[in-house]
Amino acid sequence: MARIFRSLLRRCARASAVRPGEQLHAAAVVSGLLSNPSHFLLNALLHFYASCSLPSHARKLFDKIPHSHKDSVDYTTLIRCSHPLDSLRYFLQMRQRALPLDGVALICVLGACSRLGDNNLVPQMHVGVVKFGFLRHTKVLNGVMDGYVKCGLVGEARRVFEEIEEPSVVSWTVVLEGVVKWEGVESGRAVFDKMPERNEVAWTIMIKGYVGSGFTKEAFLLLKDMTFGNQSQGTNFPQYNESKFEILKGEVSTFVVQQCFKHDCFPRKILVRNQKEKEMVLGCRFGLNWVTICSILSACSQSGDVSVGRWIHCYAVKAVGWDLGVMVGTSLVDMYARCGRINVALMVFRHMPRRNTVSWNAMLGGLAMHGMGKVAVEMFACMVDEVKPDAMTFMALLSACSHSGLVEQGWQYFHDIECVYGVTLEIEHYACMVDLLSRVGCLEEAEALVKKMPIPPNEIVLGSLLGACYTYGKLRLGEKIMRDLVLMDPQNTEYHILLSNMYALCGKADKANSLRKILKNRGIKKVPGMSSIYVDGQLYRFIAGDKSHPRTTDIYRKLDDMICKLRLAGYAPNTNCQVLFGGFNKDDCMEALEEVEQVLFTHSEKLALCFGLMSTPSGSPLCIFKNLRICQDCHYAMKIASDIYKREIVVRDRYRFHSFKQGSCSCSDFW
Repeated sequence: MARIFRSLLRRCARASAVRPGEQLHAAAVVSGLLSNPSHFLLNALLHFYASCSLPSHARKLFDKIPHSHKDSVDYTTLIRCSHPLDSLRYFLQMRQRALPLDGVALICVLGACSRLGDNNLVPQMHVGVVKFGFLRHTKVLNGVMDGYVKCGLVGEARRVFEEIEEPSVVSWTVVLEGVVKWEGVESGRAVFDKMPERNEVAWTIMIKGYVGSGFTKEAFLLLKDMTFGNQSQGTNFPQYNESKFEILKGEVSTFVVQQCFKHDCFPRKILVRNQKEKEMVLGCRFGLNWVTICSILSACSQSGDVSVGRWIHCYAVKAVGWDLGVMVGTSLVDMYARCGRINVALMVFRHMPRRNTVSWNAMLGGLAMHGMGKVAVEMFACMVDEVKPDAMTFMALLSACSHSGLVEQGWQYFHDIECVYGVTLEIEHYACMVDLLSRVGCLEEAEALVKKMPIPPNEIVLGSLLGACYTYGKLRLGEKIMRDLVLMDPQNTEYHILLSNMYALCGKADKANSLRKILKNRGIKKVPGMSSIYVDGQLYRFIAGDKSHPRTTDIYRKLDDMICKLRLAGYAPNTNCQVLFGGFNKDDCMEALEEVEQVLFTHSEKLALCFGLMSTPSGSPLCIFKNLRICQDCHYAMKIASDIYKREIVVRDRYRFHSFKQGSCSCSDFW
């Protein structure tokens, strides 16, 4: 009977079947099989709970096993599933008992050291590996390299790699991951090209590295090579273009996929005419697994490039159908929302058969970034009927209220977080609430809330207040907040520049210049505004007054033409957005004003817009990414430009999305 129980428990462990395993555990207790504490069934139960990622249950069973019956396998099992610090403690106990040490135990301990990220632990374990005689154990050395990579010690990892007589594909992949992360994709590609064999992880690392660094074309070509290999030259690979799309009947038939095509979600031309080509699209060389897909989608979210994300979505649907699972579905929602396609994100979310709290949070967070506070409030009412909200839910919800000016709803959610939903208030919730009150000009209420906080305010909380002081001209309160911010982070230029601009706009040019001189003397430089735009799968970056682009002459000619058209449509430069410092007399006012206007005209987002207008088909949407908050002048100019050129212009700045259409913005001028 006991052997049958052990065999069944092993099956449950392999399948991570928690419920059947717990039932077997209960049956063993009732039948009296566990009355003897030295019974081997305790070891089987320990391994079952460890395999199902239930370390607390595993530890209770481990404590019940007599020391005389605890072997290396039991310790290794507990080391593998425990918190890194607990894993090290169990390893020390194992060594104190002089139990035999194998490669599996060392790999588990090295993994714990990697997760802790302590630069001293991994070298010490490396010494232990040498001492214990595992220098010819490739898997153990892979664990050593992984530890060094996680700590940023790529040079040490390379030295270990060179000592391996026959490095495996995993060995190469570990080195590749470290080089891409710490030395860049160019160095990583050199390692990648030398690899005698590549697995899915290696391909994923390189593709994710390219997308995250803005090299979308390279990522797309590598993804193509991963799927088709040497056949890629002659394969009609799905490409995104602006021509009319073609849906071949019988290949993509579900309603969800049809809607994705309708909403410009997939590549416009999908040519899969027979089973052979279909197998090629599904990956005859390397099929993209869900980890790979989610990694690439995450990189697309960070970079803002939707072209690769579109193809991945298409690939996943063709591979398994419309039910992509919670993990991939959530990644798609997040990707489309962060790439400015909020309507597509909503469509994907609404057609997900299963959704968890993370899925809802991704959708609410996307709505918040796009200023769709009312939609977020309506969706939250549906969410509570389906899943339980957590702390991240309310951060997204309060942020949505903040970007839409929904003060009453925001206060209600803030008060209900603990008393109604049982979620502990965190500093991020206070930051969202302070930001909401600050945006609508309720500075006294915001300041009162900061004073009532049970924890000291951080930079985000005080930064929201300072930004509102600038908007509403509260110089005295701004000076007070600035003193606290300087103590927190003296090197942060954003707050210094904001206060100096406040001084200048209030007529206190001397104080403004003095503050700027302090920054200059300290060697602190202002973070330059930078805007990015994707054209034909390639990322192009611009800074204010940029003249480094190969087509600079054409861009500035287009800029002059655009400014003329904007002026004819009623645009007048908002010179309050650009403050020039240094004294000048009345005779110089006109010249100074022209200088201010010229600086405004060459803001990075305007240059990116001009490049997009001249490099993409007429009528196609443009998406620009700004590293700082968009200024009022550029915001006004984008509104008029969207009407003049009949384009949808989406700008993602540091805080949110602005969708400009037909002369208006999705934020309703509230941001």
